[in-house]
Amino acid sequence: MEENSPPKSEDKPFSVLARFRQLKKEKEHTPTTTSAENDTLPTTSGTVFQTSKGSNNNSSEREFEKRDGVINERRTFRGKRSLHENSVKPDNRLPGDLHLSQHESDVGITEFIRDGPGFEVIIKHRYTDFQVNEIDLSGNVVKLTSTDLLGVNSVSETLSEEEDPTIMSPEQWAALKEVSEKSLPTTVNIDVTNLDKDQRQRIHKAVKRRFGTRVYSNTKEIDGKKVMLIGHASGDSNHRFCSWPKERPEYLHFVMYKENIEMSEVVTVLSRYTRFKPNRFGYAGNKDKRAVTTQQMCVRRGDCQRFTSCKNLRAIAVGNYSYKWENLRLGDLNGNRFKIVLRHIKASDSVIEEAVHQFKTTGFINYFGLQRFGQSALVPTYTIGKAILKNDWKLAVELILKPRPGESCYRDVKEARDTWWKTRDASDALKPLTRKDKTIEGKILVGLKKHGPNAYQNAFDNLPRHTVTLYLHSYQSLIWNKIVSRRIKQYGLKVLPGDLVRADPELSKDEDPVEADGKDDSEEEEEKRDLSEFESGYSSKVKVRPLTAQEAETANIMDVMYPLPGDDIRLPDNEVGSWYAELLQEDGNSMDCFRKVNKKYGMHGSYRTMLERAEDVSWQTVRYSDHDEDIIQSDFEIMNGKAPPRQDPEGPYKALIIEFNLKVCSYATMALRELAKCETSTSSQAMLTKQARQEDMAKKRQKLDKDEGQSQEMEVETVVVENHTSSKTVEQCPKSVMETEEISTESQRDDDDRRTRELKEITMREAVGDNLINKYIESDYHLSVI
Repeated sequence: MEENSPPKSEDKPFSVLARFRQLKKEKEHTPTTTSAENDTLPTTSGTVFQTSKGSNNNSSEREFEKRDGVINERRTFRGKRSLHENSVKPDNRLPGDLHLSQHESDVGITEFIRDGPGFEVIIKHRYTDFQVNEIDLSGNVVKLTSTDLLGVNSVSETLSEEEDPTIMSPEQWAALKEVSEKSLPTTVNIDVTNLDKDQRQRIHKAVKRRFGTRVYSNTKEIDGKKVMLIGHASGDSNHRFCSWPKERPEYLHFVMYKENIEMSEVVTVLSRYTRFKPNRFGYAGNKDKRAVTTQQMCVRRGDCQRFTSCKNLRAIAVGNYSYKWENLRLGDLNGNRFKIVLRHIKASDSVIEEAVHQFKTTGFINYFGLQRFGQSALVPTYTIGKAILKNDWKLAVELILKPRPGESCYRDVKEARDTWWKTRDASDALKPLTRKDKTIEGKILVGLKKHGPNAYQNAFDNLPRHTVTLYLHSYQSLIWNKIVSRRIKQYGLKVLPGDLVRADPELSKDEDPVEADGKDDSEEEEEKRDLSEFESGYSSKVKVRPLTAQEAETANIMDVMYPLPGDDIRLPDNEVGSWYAELLQEDGNSMDCFRKVNKKYGMHGSYRTMLERAEDVSWQTVRYSDHDEDIIQSDFEIMNGKAPPRQDPEGPYKALIIEFNLKVCSYATMALRELAKCETSTSSQAMLTKQARQEDMAKKRQKLDKDEGQSQEMEVETVVVENHTSSKTVEQCPKSVMETEEISTESQRDDDDRRTRELKEITMREAVGDNLINKYIESDYHLSVI
């Protein structure tokens, strides 16, 4: 062995003193790390846990050791450290300008339909003020009621012995039974050419309920006819079949509860703790981050026992497990149940009662909310969509990489944008990025570096298709908002001849989900549908027809729908139809742009009802005294038997607690906007929050001044009483008087210290008030619709 070779690990172990000297020497020769590196703790799984400033190293290490294991002690959901996939600190996020945000009028939101006065409200002051529970396809509100695991052999559903003759003939059922029991290579072929999608899905599900994973079913084109092939799942590459109990349904369904965390992060955390790949998880809708939400999830062929390590996760709770045959896809829900707290209301109860009554009966304009258009006021997402429609890929890239002074963003993203804007060198711009493959800017820069500085369209191809379509959907939504605002402003709620309604009104809206364009109907092969299409309303495949003049006189305004522009939609047969061409022409576009745009991003359009109505509305007003205290309970707190928040009937402030159901395609912010007739933009809400805090501080100062005045009056009265005290009594009891004076002096000192602390607290709150508002803006104020 060479003389200078390092000792092997199996040599004599280090003593404690030698180990300490080695670590000290390494520290002296180790270059200084950045603050972002110092405040992160890498784990064996590659995950980084962020530590807060001011925490000592010992406590950070203890937290790390607890989190790195399977068992993880729960502290509390509030004030937690978040689980992150990268080393970017929240402190690296630069604060934005308080007044820099999009306003409703910028995206075509200008009209109201409710009569009567409005009133100012603070929406989502705390994320716990906004609670969402999914409504499943059976109409049940999804709630977390238990975190108990299923037994090892527990199965919630068993195979049905029923063979519905209305779905398949007895001969076909008998043939399929023989194929399944004898594992025959033949298939049972059913002609489904004349059946609609709903009828075909009934066959798929009936076969699944009867035979489970022992059979497969696909729909194919054979000799110009649609034929459903049902055969034995032999385990080949086309029909994967692993070791799974034949009598157990294929999907483990469960209820997932989360607080102030992104859905993508939830999937990542569950995947890590259960060892299931992320693509095996399914869910019906993507809920908002800054909220308390409860929804359904499922995992394909998931053993419930693997969720043992998920009992003590931070900000996430799972439970109510059951096995089912059906998968969960995007859009497999009937809507959402909202429970929302609107704070700092100054209107009287009579005004609120009248507003809620009109809200329940009239409904609200079904606008696309501000979150549809992104968080940037300088570069809204619809401007990028407009550039894509024109095939101006250079402009689209420049809009994404354009510096945005005054807006909140991560420091490394800001540096990357600034560098590229000055140098147009993608390689240099990539250097400051810590998440090159995670951000939109990083993906664009990687594409420019790979294909060349002028290969703008190739750079866009580096983005996921869903990301690019969001830009196009944003522009479609802008046009729709403007059309509807103009329509209501000119004609109100009158139904016009030529307005569009469904051609098959006897079918309920819930029976006609948006289908993925051009996809096969097979339950095994059909891909997850685009979430943005569900937010839009109805697919372009929905049959619509214009109303005649006679029909318009008796038609219901709630049935009228208008299209989002696309290459496969029908325009209204009236003046409103011509407005589409006018608005597109103002932007240098036309309806043909949707056909000519790159096929990868082709937009077919969709239909959306002009008005919507909230269902099952209930409300109450409460008084409170602390702006930062919770007012309503969550599912998790109810499940654990936590006492409800204490209300203060004499509190100086009023809040409205309102509950209602909304369909998938409707935005809660737009419903609240109609209810209160107030602006819902981030900047306006932040200003209301700041004013409320200043008012709260002023009231607390007044209370302190009043308490101090009363204390001084009591001191004067005490002095008067002492002056009338007999000197003889004083001489007889000198010791008692001295003790009384000492106690009085200590009590006075305690009161002075208390008032001093309270004054310092008020001063400190006022000093950090602007910082709190900035954090409010940075924390994704916008509400969720799904």
